[in-house]
Amino acid sequence: MIYKTSCATKPKKRGLTKRPMNKLKEMCTETDSLGIIINQVAKNTVDRRKCKIPLKTDAEWSGTVQQISAYIFATFHPGYYNLPVPNNYYFLVGHKNRHNSKFDVPLAAIPSQCSFTEPDIIEESQMERWLNNYKKA
Repeated sequence: MIYKTSCATKPKKRGLTKRPMNKLKEMCTETDSLGIIINQVAKNTVDRRKCKIPLKTDAEWSGTVQQISAYIFATFHPGYYNLPVPNNYYFLVGHKNRHNSKFDVPLAAIPSQCSFTEPDIIEESQMERWLNNYKKA
């Protein structure tokens, strides 16, 4: 991302800092709109652990993101890590929900079409059971 600073004569390339994060929050508040921040996981954090689900603390600038977010989800595709599960399993794993309890969202991935579908009730139940068992292991 490129931000212009008041003391610079040309734009400087910088990471997302608390000040721009607060500007994003202000913009969402003033316009009464939804803001979605997509943040990458710091390099090699998930690869070192047995459980491959990203944690809140794995994200770059996680402290600031946690402060201003109402919801935090991590994307988790077990097939990426060659885990023994159908390749279409994909999850949004809930890490924070300011309004209710945390929840996970199972999705059926269709990689060849770069899309997702809502799983049927039976598949959703199987996916939720698999994810809960994986989190406990």
